[in-house]
Amino acid sequence: YRRAGSDDEDDEESSGDSDLAFELLDDYLSRGADLLYKIARAGQSKTNATRNLMSVINPHNVMLPVPIDVVKISICKKRPTTRTLDVWWPILKMSAWISTLLSCRPQALLCGFRPEDSEWRDIFSTFWSYYEEANPGHELFADKSKDRAFCLPYMLHGDEGRGLRNKPLWIESFQPVIGHKGGAYTNEAGHPGF
Repeated sequence: YRRAGSDDEDDEESSGDSDLAFELLDDYLSRGADLLYKIARAGQSKTNATRNLMSVINPHNVMLPVPIDVVKISICKKRPTTRTLDVWWPILKMSAWISTLLSCRPQALLCGFRPEDSEWRDIFSTFWSYYEEANPGHELFADKSKDRAFCLPYMLHGDEGRGLRNKPLWIESFQPVIGHKGGAYTNEAGHPGF
């Protein structure tokens, strides 16, 4: 490893910097891989998978108190005979995520700012001005009474995955378009251009 533009006398310092960087990266990745391994093992138990997962995650202080709701859904059971059953299924509502994040970690949704700061409103207004040029037919622009400074731009993604025993599972995720680093960065990659 050699820093771009470094002279020969900087090679020794450059090598030391890169060694430290690689040590830090290796330590970070090994801790992350260890946590992922523990999370994966928590689900291998036939019983108490939730308890096992909570015991792994909670010490790392990454849990948010998002309320879990239930909805009634119909499922098809194939054994002993094929039949349809109504069951209560646990879900995490997007509105619950938003409410919890706004109360516990508002910077995650408000471009890195606190609710009492005004900068996030300016960033949202600027975003929606540019977005209106790109997509003037969006329903937000039909109602002129809405203050766009308070409209959180987010991306929504849905996909079918596979759960335990290869059962189909619908997964929906969202993320703010503008992350905690502010308007100069997007959550995807690069710079939005404003």
